[in-house]
Amino acid sequence: LMEPDKALNLLNGQLIEAGYILLKRDGFLTVYSLDDEIPPSLIPMVGPEDLLSLPSNALVTLRTQIENGDAAVLAKEIDLLISVFGGTDVLTESNTIYVTDVVRNLIKISAVTRIAEKDVFQRPMTVIKLNHTSADVVSAAINEFFGESAGVAGAAGRPANATRPGGIADTWSRSGILR
Repeated sequence: LMEPDKALNLLNGQLIEAGYILLKRDGFLTVYSLDDEIPPSLIPMVGPEDLLSLPSNALVTLRTQIENGDAAVLAKEIDLLISVFGGTDVLTESNTIYVTDVVRNLIKISAVTRIAEKDVFQRPMTVIKLNHTSADVVSAAINEFFGESAGVAGAAGRPANATRPGGIADTWSRSGILR
């Protein structure tokens, strides 16, 4: 015998593929088309700490306040990760992002926002020993790929755009440092 929440999650997994979802309303289950706008009052709002305790196919809105960075910029990146029926809203004054999607997608999105919240110099770095090319050439190519100009330093010797990934050449050790 299956628990009701597990059964609802299983049904929603199949219905989502067909473009529908079952939502609880006033003690009843109601089917909604994902092509139509679902009333926001039917979609529960949760914080990142709640995601792992929710069914993977539940439709919820994730509320995340951004401490380091611009919520509007991060929302543009998050838009690339949400499903076709998901959506984002940004409150610029409070620097908060609201993302509506199924829980399984929101878990991934929450991980992205946690990484984005870290100062770039607190993120893990990888040192790559280069054998057949110059560190300057590789660093310039990486920085060009991420839209930075190579070798331009900002305050405290940090690259000018320290919020984006990029490469730093260490010509002495013939290594490249990826951040």
